[in-house]
Amino acid sequence: MNPTDRRSKESPAFARKAGSYDAYANVQADAARCLAEWLPTNSPKACCLELGAGTGLFSQYLKDRFQSLECSDIASEMLLHLGERLPGVRCRVLDAWAAPHPDAARFDFLTSCSLLQWAPSPVAVLRNWAGRMEAGGRMLVGWFVAPSLPELDQVLNGQSPVNWRSPEQWQEAIAAAGLKLERIDSTTHRYNYPSALKFWKSLHGTGCNVSRGTSTGTLRRLLREYESAFKTDSGVCATWTVCRAELSKLD
Repeated sequence: MNPTDRRSKESPAFARKAGSYDAYANVQADAARCLAEWLPTNSPKACCLELGAGTGLFSQYLKDRFQSLECSDIASEMLLHLGERLPGVRCRVLDAWAAPHPDAARFDFLTSCSLLQWAPSPVAVLRNWAGRMEAGGRMLVGWFVAPSLPELDQVLNGQSPVNWRSPEQWQEAIAAAGLKLERIDSTTHRYNYPSALKFWKSLHGTGCNVSRGTSTGTLRRLLREYESAFKTDSGVCATWTVCRAELSKLD
């Protein structure tokens, strides 16, 4: 399976992580805070759609900023947790990759956080997202790019289940999708985990299965190698790079 299809092809598996997601999603929570810095301070008349809202880590920054807010995700279990976090917010199940119905509602503002890296076809997905926007609408997205988890890639001898695209590749996709890039930046952070096992569990806890088909013995060896190669004073490290961009629809 192409790992970039994960959110659509493994939605049941992803949904099963709804109860554990927040406990392991420190990296995603930081990405949400970073993206929130670029939110408009006052959009009283704008209608906003959030795609891949999950449990609401980014949704909490959207509430009360727009005339209306609709949070969506492919996993209804995730939206149940979002509703508990943000009572009263309108939620619906929606496949973020799918093209919108011709009669579907359009929005002034579209946003997503920690989702776009899984897009099976970036250009097609961005075009579909643009199709959900009003003419002149704005899009604010945050997602993970290369270099992310290079340590894992090294331990797995280049067989990491995730192919991270570079910011430059994403800019090409944005242009090909017919969207105007208003601004973009990326930031690399190194996170510390108590152990390689804790790091591994953090990936699984957020729905990223990096050891599918791996035997127990092989997994133990990989964890030992990770511990040895990326040991820090407080455990082990893992590198993530988050990108954020503001886009506008031209037509």
